[in-house]
Amino acid sequence: MTVEAVLTQYGLLKGANTDVNTGRRFLDWAEAVIQDMPQGKTVPHFDARKPLTVVFDHVSFTYPDGTAPVLNDISFTLHAGERIALVGLNGVGKTTITMLMMGLLTPNSGTITINDINIQDIPPATLRSYFAPVFQESTVFAGSVGYNVAMTRDYDEQRVRNALAEAGLTADIDKLAHGLQTELTNYIQDDGVTLSGG
Repeated sequence: MTVEAVLTQYGLLKGANTDVNTGRRFLDWAEAVIQDMPQGKTVPHFDARKPLTVVFDHVSFTYPDGTAPVLNDISFTLHAGERIALVGLNGVGKTTITMLMMGLLTPNSGTITINDINIQDIPPATLRSYFAPVFQESTVFAGSVGYNVAMTRDYDEQRVRNALAEAGLTADIDKLAHGLQTELTNYIQDDGVTLSGG
């Protein structure tokens, strides 16, 4: 039984290592893109005080394994200061629009601009800094509650508590053995807590 457990854990470790290496390659690629900007081309700089306006101009996109476009000749403008909700059935392209806007996908045709600058000309790290996405897939990292909320180990405890209060989770977190310091998952700490997906 012990040998079987060791082999199982080794398989999980090997799989996790592959995932981590994929992430590292992506980060290296993003950094390389910033460093390898074409000669004479500067990194776009936006005035932080000026709101961003996003324009989709005749954008079409088909996933590599898709047989039909998810988006076909889409044009719209998200004006600075607007609050917009994209509503529709599963598979109509809501997440695809978000990922295209962030540069995580590249349109097959058409252009996407932010304040009149084509996002293809904006380095990935710079482009990502304009967004704070919360995708529908949930991931809990092997770290404390506070770390999972703030996504940094050196976090402002009061800001984390305020965020938990806004989400209505204060009472639930207070019930945990170590409060904000409670480890989520038991990958690293044996007394870690695994929360329900909901």
